[in-house]
This record gives sequence, structure tokens and C-alpha cells, in this order.
Amino acid sequence: MSKEFEQLKESYEKSLCVLADYSLEFFSDEKPNLKDETLLNGLLILQAILHDKMHECESFNKLSNEDKLEQATSLGLELRCLVLKYTDIDTAKLVNELYPDKV
Repeated sequence: MSKEFEQLKESYEKSLCVLADYSLEFFSDEKPNLKDETLLNGLLILQAILHDKMHECESFNKLSNEDKLEQATSLGLELRCLVLKYTDIDTAKLVNELYPDKV
């Protein structure tokens, strides 16, 4: 990884810690009125972290590339279903609306 990416990753991790602390302190008392885009960005971060952690899992690393892709796809679909069940927000539609050039 490049030095620039490492610095960005370090800054990103520090920012996540600040956001996590803030959310634990303030979001428990009142509705924070976050945008759907914020939900999607949080999910994309969560997916990236889970994907990273999947690669640390010994059983995952023993899988074929095809099975790894299947598991990663399954993870994304399960997150989509979870969000849809509890928020009525379809994250796939949200991605298409917010980031049409990246899909």
C-alpha cells in the first residue's frame, strides 16, 4: 500500500473512533435525524470492514475464489435484507439513486 493510502486509512480510523464515541454519547437520548445517504455510507464502511475481517478468518482463506465471492455476495445481501426489514430502505435502490455512475 502507498504511504498516502496508509495516511488516509489512519485518518479514517481515527474519524470512525470519534464518530463512534459521539454516537454512543448522544444518539441514545434522541433521534439524530441522519440522512439516508449517511446510512448508506455507514453500511459501505461496515461492509469494507467485514470484508477485511473475512480475509482474516482461517476458514474463509481455505475457500476457492468462487466460494469467497459467494460468501461476500451473501454478506451484502444479508445486510441489505436486515436494513430493509428494520427501516424499509432498500439499499440497492439507494446506491443506484446516490451513485448511479458507480453501479
